[in-house]
Amino acid sequence: MRFVHLLTAVLLIVLPGAIYASALATGSDSESQHIIYKKKPILMPLPVGIERMITFPSQVKVSIASPQASVTTDMLQIMNNDGTLYLTAKKAFPKTRLLVHSVIGDDASNFGKTYLIDVIPVNSGPENPLVIIDKNDVKVRNRKKIYDQSVDESSSIISLNRYVLQQLYSPQRLRGDATGIYRVPMHTQKTVHLLTNHNVIAMPLASWHSGSLYTTAVLIRNMNDYSVQLSPSEILGRWQSCLFYPKQKLLDRYSKADTTTVLLTSSAPFNQALSGFGR
Repeated sequence: MRFVHLLTAVLLIVLPGAIYASALATGSDSESQHIIYKKKPILMPLPVGIERMITFPSQVKVSIASPQASVTTDMLQIMNNDGTLYLTAKKAFPKTRLLVHSVIGDDASNFGKTYLIDVIPVNSGPENPLVIIDKNDVKVRNRKKIYDQSVDESSSIISLNRYVLQQLYSPQRLRGDATGIYRVPMHTQKTVHLLTNHNVIAMPLASWHSGSLYTTAVLIRNMNDYSVQLSPSEILGRWQSCLFYPKQKLLDRYSKADTTTVLLTSSAPFNQALSGFGR
């Protein structure tokens, strides 16, 4: 059985020299440009007379590349506070490269990564803050997004399965409607070829839909003169989860324990998830 994992990708807009991850801007920094640093120098225009901010992932120490050390404080004002540089171009000067060194721990002489920032005075240009993001931090964020979505999806599957079991096996007085869960047609045959390696009958009972998920209950009956142990790996189709209830082991046919129910959850209707597999 092939499990389909739904992953959320962060939309990245590729621009010259950098990648801007607009999806990472939040809260009061919604107008900031978040830049994933990938070793290429970042060009930062500075409107003359206007202060512009650039924030780094950690405390930093800044210097001017030696060939351009002639740029003086009456041309470029730099204030360094808690990982953020406040830059003001006071007058015209050539494009200048800043070497911004990340500080490791409390030791100001212990440097880590160096960021290359090219500043140039302009008469008019962008004034919004820049936020530099380490690409390793982006990987962590992306993994967290995927994990969070996986947790949310797992919770949805569990809730949907619980509801289906309640509808099938709970007393009428305990059954109830759930917001956003609907019974849907299955568009399938009375019996389907669902499992490999076993002589069993699979009879779709009913299907429910909630959000992007479909859960279908299928009755499984053993037609052998011996017991069989069912496994999710033997089920044909494209499913996100598989739940046997109340058991996975079926005794020989005609015994009181020759049947079970399997709940199959997919991102498509039952007939589509099974299409190309069942006969």
